[in-house]
Amino acid sequence: LRAHALSLPALAPVAGPAILAMLSLTAAVNAFAGPLVEDARAWTPIAPAGATRCLDGSAYTFFHRAGAAGAPKRLVVEFEGGGACWDVLTCTVGTYTNAEVDVDHKLRELNKAEGVHSSTDVRNPFKDWDHVFVPYCTADAHGGNHSKDYGIKTVHHVGRVNALAALDYAFKAVAAPTLTATIGCSAGSLGAVINAPYVMSQYPSVRSFTFHDSYVGVLSRYQFSEAVKNWHLQFSPSIPALAPAELERVAADDSVDPGHYMLNSTLAAMGEEHRFAFYTSDKDLVQRSFFALGGNLTNWTAAMRTLLGRLHAAYPAAQYSTFIASGEHHCRMTDDSIYKTSAKGVNLGGWMGRVVAGNLTDDDARVDCCA
Repeated sequence: LRAHALSLPALAPVAGPAILAMLSLTAAVNAFAGPLVEDARAWTPIAPAGATRCLDGSAYTFFHRAGAAGAPKRLVVEFEGGGACWDVLTCTVGTYTNAEVDVDHKLRELNKAEGVHSSTDVRNPFKDWDHVFVPYCTADAHGGNHSKDYGIKTVHHVGRVNALAALDYAFKAVAAPTLTATIGCSAGSLGAVINAPYVMSQYPSVRSFTFHDSYVGVLSRYQFSEAVKNWHLQFSPSIPALAPAELERVAADDSVDPGHYMLNSTLAAMGEEHRFAFYTSDKDLVQRSFFALGGNLTNWTAAMRTLLGRLHAAYPAAQYSTFIASGEHHCRMTDDSIYKTSAKGVNLGGWMGRVVAGNLTDDDARVDCCA
């Protein structure tokens, strides 16, 4: 893994109070924050230093909560979301949530102990796992490797460097897990697509799966081409079809849907032993807005359904599963709304639990509120 990062020195815990973190995703759709609840196990901030940084050049920090004592060693790596920017306009206006990692704020949010962050709620299938939380402050879906001068300002799109530092730490902290998961919401969902192959390749004999909340792969050609050019978007070397030269080719080919190409290449390379599970609202407000911001005025819901249909036709239920709920809500797993969301009588929290347990049935593999 280290060969893929720029520089990963020894990691050091960050001194400071442990009081709570995890930002909702896009400021416009922040969910209501419930009462503060002290979690049973502490999150530890880790400062990797080296070439890691946030888009404004400030120091980067990620977080680790150790698994429950006596529980099997299992690892979940979570990629935070928070918008993105890909050109002069979006990076100047700031269509992203964070330009830095506020350690105290992140700890405060994580310790709300809701959704996948709870270590006490029996509904959370990850409650006893080692949990590495990868904050997002580079506006590049955790996949960039380039500092871009946009004229008005320079943005350090180095999410890939930060992600690999967190993964390097995770692989040492949990050397022999019995099960792994890579998860994320919104831009973090795309980050999970980009980085899950590193996790799966690190533990080739271990069952691995992903859970993608509120980003299912729809993006405009302009967004993709600008990301390739300005972020130097990079994927795992284990997927030759997503090598830099191939990404440049796809960006220049109007006949190829870049979102489908990206997901199809990842699913094909990882194989049937790994499950990819995606959740979205039927009319997700944030995904629709970013699709339009990328210059595509096509109906996002129609584009989403076309993409999911193509992938379901190509891959078995054991490998590719989707859950579409009604409404416009964006991001469910970071608070307890995941346990209050249902479609066709299927509860999303329970569905996620069955994905984790590996007992999702073929009938559950394609839950659709509106089909």
